Amino acid sequence: MSARVYVNGTEGAWIPAHDRGLMYGDGLFETILFVDGVAPLWARHRARLETGAARLGFALPPTDAMLALAQQAGSGLVRAAVRITVTRGVGERGYAPPVPAIPNWVVAASSAPAVAPDWYARGIRVRCCSLRLAAQPLLAGLKHLNRLEQVLARAEWSDVEIAEGLLGDSVGR
Repeated sequence: MSARVYVNGTEGAWIPAHDRGLMYGDGLFETILFVDGVAPLWARHRARLETGAARLGFALPPTDAMLALAQQAGSGLVRAAVRITVTRGVGERGYAPPVPAIPNWVVAASSAPAVAPDWYARGIRVRCCSLRLAAQPLLAGLKHLNRLEQVLARAEWSDVEIAEGLLGDSVGR
């Protein structure tokens, strides 16, 4: 099944090219596992979205509406990976955030990737990446939209047997 995508509650809609999430990475996301229509860790995902929006200084769309749409998007899938993305919305050119911000939100659902059953028994292969993560305390613990460090780290290998990359901070921890 291909992904179902909704923007601001409308299926198949689009994000404006001047959206701050696209232009500057100004937003948040959560990828949520739904099993038979239930997201067992929803409370944690919601809390991280709320914390992130507060730290970045913009209001979230109603979380009940986002959850309901995420359930709808993942319906019919036994295991659905549903990503909720919230951006600050459209603003003028430049880094200054718009006041007031009118967030855009995207819900995209697809089948969750299969996890090999023997991973739990034998473990997985992990690569220690050479890329080091920068420290930014304000963003620590948030799933903000600027994931360029992770993209560059993942580009370090192409071996399909390696399941994950392990990244250190600027001093090697």
